[in-house]
Amino acid sequence: MNPSGRGWINKLLKIIESYHGSEFESLDELYSQLREVGFLYGSNVSTLNYVKDNSDYTKEERCKINLLLAFYAVYNNVKTDIEFENSLIDFYKDINFYESNIINDLLGENLESILHKRIHIDNNILTKNFSFFVTNALLFIDVMAYEHYLKEKENTLDYLKRCESSIQTLVISALNSKSKKTSYDNSLIKLLDSSLRYNDSSSQNYETIIESVGSELEAYYYLDLACMSSWGDLKFELKETNFLNKLGKDLKITKAIIDESIKTVQVFYSTNKNKISLLSSKNVIHSFYDNSSLIVSKLISRNSKRLYKELKESKVQIHCVHPGHIGTNIVTNARMNTREDTVNPMQEMMGKLIGIGSTQEEMADFFRNNGMHPSRASNIILNGVLKNKKRIFVGADAKLMDLSQRLFPMHYDKVFPLFTMPLTLLRNKKPLNF
Repeated sequence: MNPSGRGWINKLLKIIESYHGSEFESLDELYSQLREVGFLYGSNVSTLNYVKDNSDYTKEERCKINLLLAFYAVYNNVKTDIEFENSLIDFYKDINFYESNIINDLLGENLESILHKRIHIDNNILTKNFSFFVTNALLFIDVMAYEHYLKEKENTLDYLKRCESSIQTLVISALNSKSKKTSYDNSLIKLLDSSLRYNDSSSQNYETIIESVGSELEAYYYLDLACMSSWGDLKFELKETNFLNKLGKDLKITKAIIDESIKTVQVFYSTNKNKISLLSSKNVIHSFYDNSSLIVSKLISRNSKRLYKELKESKVQIHCVHPGHIGTNIVTNARMNTREDTVNPMQEMMGKLIGIGSTQEEMADFFRNNGMHPSRASNIILNGVLKNKKRIFVGADAKLMDLSQRLFPMHYDKVFPLFTMPLTLLRNKKPLNF
């Protein structure tokens, strides 16, 4: 199942029905699982147990799956004659998220496109991570509002506005409980304001929010969002803990559940810190390159068979070039790792035997003067292309490196230096005579 392809909702519903039949947990029962997978925190690190997680899924795709399963949990436990997909489309129409127009009426606006628009933020990858995180932390409001829509049939938009206003006040109160705000906290406040669909600058006061909470589930969600907002540096400050305990008590939540909420957010972010780009130590540019390579690798893995077939039937040639030691200036311009704990003893010994040198300048001279001449390397590559070779090995050392990687995948870097000295001495270093 590809959550970015057409028909994914029908496929997901068939998976649910085939494995679980008519039995499906209620939203109250599913709530703790939604929290564990990160749906409530806006960082979906995995899918709910109803669907087998796939390493190829993006965070947006996991979010789609978890959101739909939450909607289905609501639908399956509320009596209604309307089909599941139609009821969700009607719900989004009711809250003015879906606008009817001539094109949509003619072509048909399906649930897949609506959910995509709800989750998809923008195409600017430099700001997408943060806005995605904030907006999707509020997606559970849609789920609660959908339950309200099916049960009450009216005033759904008012319910949504009240929930968003309550969250705005509580999250800001939680952040204000910190003794010192970080740039993360200030960005969170700004993006929270921009992510609210019905933000009219008329947020409620604390007492009004407490009095207006309509269900235990709503109270739990408010507390978990406050915990998420307060968390930082792998711990809670005393003032933050006091605020969360007071909020939980005012929301009539037991001390055991309050402690569980605080502990769960700590465990979640501590465990998944490296998976959540917002909380990792990488800067925006690093995230850009990581995301770019991730997207390319996922596209290739998902479409490898089709790509292979298309390329095989086309006139496009693809070659994988394995370069050995080519005498270039690459070492001159390279960054050198000078940490002693990363030096390979075998490489160091071989380096001394064949006279590589110890400084970068000495190593650069050795590398340039003792490698295969670039003219010979280019000749090997061009001949390989003309013969349509899939893999082109430039030099005997390239073949030996490939072999050692296959035979000793975990230790090839220790084995390969054994071949370095004879190959360096025997290599033809002269340029080609054209």
